[in-house]
Amino acid sequence: MNEKYSHTPEEEQNSIDSFNSHRVSPEPPPALFYETLGKICPNSQEAHGIDGTSISTSIDNTSIRSQRSHFSHVISRINSSASQNPLAQKLSLMIDAVRDDNLITEKQRASDPTMDLMPETGLSLVQSQLSHQASRISGQPCMSAFEAEHADTNQPDDDPSRGIPDGGYSWVIAACCCLLSVATWGSNASYGVFLNYYLSLNYFPGATSFHYAMIGGLVIGTSLALSPFVFIFVSYLGLKPTMLLGIVIQTAGYMLASVATNIWQLFLTQGLMIGISFALIATSSIAILPNWFYYKRALAAGLTVSGAGIGGIIFSLSCQRLMEITGNHRWPLRMVGVVTFFCCVVAVCLIKQYPKDYPQHKIPFQKPPLRQAIRVVFNPKIVTFLPINIVGFWFSLCNIGYITLLYSMSSYASSIGLTRKQGSNVTAVMNLGQVFGRPGIGYLSDKLGRINFSVFLPILFAILIFAFWINATSYGSLIAWAFVCGLTVGCASVNNQPMAVDIAGIEMFPAAFSYMSVIVAFPLTFAEVIALELKDKTSSLGRPFLHTQILCGIMFLVAGLSMFILREWKIRKVLRQRQLAISEIVNTHKGIHEKLKDETIAKILKPEEVEVNDRRLWKYRYLLRGGVAGYFSRMMYPIKV
Repeated sequence: MNEKYSHTPEEEQNSIDSFNSHRVSPEPPPALFYETLGKICPNSQEAHGIDGTSISTSIDNTSIRSQRSHFSHVISRINSSASQNPLAQKLSLMIDAVRDDNLITEKQRASDPTMDLMPETGLSLVQSQLSHQASRISGQPCMSAFEAEHADTNQPDDDPSRGIPDGGYSWVIAACCCLLSVATWGSNASYGVFLNYYLSLNYFPGATSFHYAMIGGLVIGTSLALSPFVFIFVSYLGLKPTMLLGIVIQTAGYMLASVATNIWQLFLTQGLMIGISFALIATSSIAILPNWFYYKRALAAGLTVSGAGIGGIIFSLSCQRLMEITGNHRWPLRMVGVVTFFCCVVAVCLIKQYPKDYPQHKIPFQKPPLRQAIRVVFNPKIVTFLPINIVGFWFSLCNIGYITLLYSMSSYASSIGLTRKQGSNVTAVMNLGQVFGRPGIGYLSDKLGRINFSVFLPILFAILIFAFWINATSYGSLIAWAFVCGLTVGCASVNNQPMAVDIAGIEMFPAAFSYMSVIVAFPLTFAEVIALELKDKTSSLGRPFLHTQILCGIMFLVAGLSMFILREWKIRKVLRQRQLAISEIVNTHKGIHEKLKDETIAKILKPEEVEVNDRRLWKYRYLLRGGVAGYFSRMMYPIKV
């Protein structure tokens, strides 16, 4: 932390008594990744991001000044608190400070309704940034596909939605995206049923639990590792051709897996081919929603992500039922292949990448040079940016825990004496919980703050694992646990993209998302392998999955605790922004800098308002102080981030 924010022990001892004497001059803004909070201040200053581009660091001064009526009562409360004991006085100051900061945040959101909107999903942002940045690198004008299709000169400048319909056929598009989610990640959720079958009957000679677990991990690892390349692939081949290629590979993978006689054949079909197809289908489909929804984007995204849970219910129950009827896994695999084929074909036929009647004017789309596009997606500067590494670490740990749960639930049910049918029912109930849980997680994250919720929920889930799952030894308790698990386990899947945008910014998002996908792919490939290797078949306690459960709980606990580091970074950035904006207001009023002098502001500020802003500056200086105490005070500062 900068030494200018450090206090001596004597200053900290007398900080409350000298509350009225603090005056702070404008401080320089931090140099990394500031995003605008509210409208741009007329006297804005700029910082430079890791890609060299200027980023606005100002917040809406009007939002701060308008809160004087909410914060003026602090003066009288503080002056009357002299007779209180020091602990009560500090507590009163903290409550008023938190209330004031949250009121400023709410005022900013009220003045800019688009702040509550869900950011565009991964591929849409990647496509636009590919064209924008690649053209800047190459020096050649190049428009993104979205800009080319949506360049309508008749649209009013004050329409942020750019004419996106937000209704009508848009809901058909949302249903198609949900159907694609059902056919990809929903069908993959049934692998726990196949894993339990393979382990119970030892179907393939010479195969071990390691091999079967690797097949499930290979699907997820391959799809994530190939995501950055799919971004570039779509930009050159087109959206629908990419998805159709994925459908062909997926169908062939399931059909060939049904006739596999050796474990290596299962690796190539149910593992590698399915993983490649998921990358081509699922990664491509996330580009469509932002073109059809703007103000209702969060609702549409919630409908889409619920498809994974819906598919998990359908395929888990139907595969188990077919196994009971046919006595093997062949027809269940064929059923999954046929159903996912028709789901994907129907969705691709109905999907339109852009609204048909918008815009009236189209600009020819030019593809960016391949070399420059690769530099945009794989920008090495993102590797040294600590906040994105923290998000990647959190994302990895949460997904390791999730994959362990998803693939182990059915096997765990068998280990406590339940039938394979009951095990598949448990998996289905877990997926049912995700149908309601994922949209709810998105909604609460927007209301409480994505970072706040990403700290709270993994820690809560870790507690539930130790208190609930370890003690769930009957069918009824396991069903209850599965539903609670589904409601709370999807935090990483819902929040990883929005947080990457919030932290890295729009221009660096392609590199940030690609980097996160690559670093997550490797540990997820081996997540279930580790979980099954920890299974103790000779446990004297009769709990063979105890070590696996402990590992899963530790993953979520460490993930939640690691986000406190990111929370401190984010709060420090917000406080510095607000300190800078208020310093501009106060110094303009006092005429400290003649170049910034604004008579309108000087006339608006009253003496008591100047005093309130001075107290705010003291508060920010106190919170931005150096040392361990300052670091933890920011980390635990209870505001919305």
